Amino acid sequence: MEPNRKARISSVPMGRSGRTDSEPSPRTHEVFADAIERLGDAEGDLTITVRDLGADLGAAGCSLHQASADFADLVPVLPRRLRDRMGTWDTAVILAEGWLNGTARRERSGSGGIDGAELLRYRLHQHYDRCQVFGLNASDEYTLAIFDIGDARRSDEGTAVSNQEYLRREVVGEFHAGETVAVFEGGRAIVLCERRPDLAVTVRQLIDRLGAAMGGASAPPRGWIEPLPRDRIHVAGFVGDLTAECGNADCAVITA
Repeated sequence: MEPNRKARISSVPMGRSGRTDSEPSPRTHEVFADAIERLGDAEGDLTITVRDLGADLGAAGCSLHQASADFADLVPVLPRRLRDRMGTWDTAVILAEGWLNGTARRERSGSGGIDGAELLRYRLHQHYDRCQVFGLNASDEYTLAIFDIGDARRSDEGTAVSNQEYLRREVVGEFHAGETVAVFEGGRAIVLCERRPDLAVTVRQLIDRLGAAMGGASAPPRGWIEPLPRDRIHVAGFVGDLTAECGNADCAVITA
C-alpha cells in the first residue's frame, strides 16, 4: 500500500452522501483508518475485510445509515482496482451484516443496543434481495404485523415486568421461527414475517390476549397487518413513518 494512502483516505471529508444524522465521531474515523490498510492490501475476496469493517463500526456505536454513507464516501478514493468491487449493493449488504454483528457485540457488552428501526430496514433489504434473485416481489412474500399497546396499564401491574417486557414476551412467544421483532419503548411491537393465510387470525388472537391483560387501558390495544412497499426505494421512509414516535427499541431480535 502507498505510504501516504492511509493518511489521504482517513482525511476524507465524510458526510457528502446526503446524510442527515450527526457527523462521524473520532472513533468512527479511527475505525475507517484502521480498515484502510486492510482494504488496500487485501487480495482476492474482500468479503471478510468489509464485514469486519462493518462489525467494527457497529461496535463503535456508528449507525447503519452513517456507516453506509461514510463507506460510500470512501469508495472513490480507494485504489482503482477496488472501486468497482466496493461500490456494489452486495458490498453494502456485507457491510450491514458486519454492522449487525458488531452492534450485537456492543449490546452484550452493555455499551448500547441495536436500533430497532435500523434492524427492520436492514432485514427488509435482505428480503428484497432474496426475492429479486427468484423473480419475486418482497411485498407479495412478506409483511409487517404491528401491535400497539401505547401507555396502557396492565391489570396485573403489581408485577415487576414492564409493559414493554410483557409485550416482547407475548410477541416473541407467538413469532419464533426466524421473524424479525422490534419492541419499542412507546408500546409498539413490529414483526417482519412471511405472509400466510392464518396471519390475520394470529394477530387477532394476540390482540385479544393483550386486551385481556390491559384491563385498565383507556384505549384498547390495536393490531394490524401493514403491507410492504412494492418498490424498495420507499423502505427507509416506510419504516421511519411506523417508528417515528415510538422511542428507542427495548428489544430488537431475529427469532430462532
